[in-house]
Amino acid sequence: MNADIGRPDPTRAADPAERAAGCHASLARVAADLALALREQHDFGAVGLAGGVFQNRLLAELTRGALEAQGFEVLLPRRLPANDAAISYGQL
Repeated sequence: MNADIGRPDPTRAADPAERAAGCHASLARVAADLALALREQHDFGAVGLAGGVFQNRLLAELTRGALEAQGFEVLLPRRLPANDAAISYGQL
């Protein structure tokens, strides 16, 4: 694990918007990398993005783009909210 992840680069300005954008992009890349690693072990082609974290539109869009660039079909909630409000829906 890289100990410098999440630490500001002292050679660059600490612009909060730039750092936030970098964080979102990094999380999207990690999600796509994990999906690729799992696809090597299991046969699947679709990834569902759900949960409160994907209420963040920027993160959802970046993750979707990264996954689609690797050939995944990306599934997003349409009828139910992405957060815990729909957590028990599958239990009905």
